[in-house]
Amino acid sequence: MLDDIGRGGGAVEPDVSASEQLVSQWEQELNRNAARYQEMSDRVQQLSVTETSRDGLVRITVGANGIPTDIAIAEPARERPMSDLSRQIMTCLRRAQARIPELLQQTMTETLT
Repeated sequence: MLDDIGRGGGAVEPDVSASEQLVSQWEQELNRNAARYQEMSDRVQQLSVTETSRDGLVRITVGANGIPTDIAIAEPARERPMSDLSRQIMTCLRRAQARIPELLQQTMTETLT
């Protein structure tokens, strides 16, 4: 009885080539999206922001996760009160961290659109 349906008994035979083409298109689209997301991920991992104090004595670099990757304090900073130096460090750190969301947004826009 199932054989009769496939031979014109009212059922439509599936268009296998159209289905294969559709699956192939989906696969290509998935591969393109995966490549774009991988590119975005690679670019995000390499993002960093550096901020320097107004007097140039403190320089801090943070990665995309906001964690410092480099802190440089110039020798003349020894002559400054530690409270001022601490304040400069934290100011530079906060300014660098505050720039990360904008850079992440820019990277996502550039790679995913």
